Amino acid sequence: MPVPQPQPRRPREVVIDRRPLWRILFGRTYRPVVLAAGVLVFLLISTMETPEGLSPTGQKALAVFAICVVYWFRTCSRLMVTSLLAMVLITTTACCPQGHLRLFGNEAVFFILAASSWPLPS
Repeated sequence: MPVPQPQPRRPREVVIDRRPLWRILFGRTYRPVVLAAGVLVFLLISTMETPEGLSPTGQKALAVFAICVVYWFRTCSRLMVTSLLAMVLITTTACCPQGHLRLFGNEAVFFILAASSWPLPS
């Protein structure tokens, strides 16, 4: 009985990316750059001199709002992750009175947070 000979493998087709190098690098570093920009916006707003008519706790809340807006509009993280980040930052920056997280304990709020995930652009 003859021994079957292995079939030679066909070489893979080589695809050459003809995009400019800056565009390839921008595509790979988009999310880390936006994450760093959000943190930078948060730090700039929270450390700048408090404007007249705004309390220090209001300035901290404004900084939390700014980082969430950057992450929501640039879609670098899912909406539910950004929403949970807002809850954590409000607590850690102490910009709201005690007991404010009771309002987030409603089942409908967590349902909406869990259902609001969409695929991120790749």
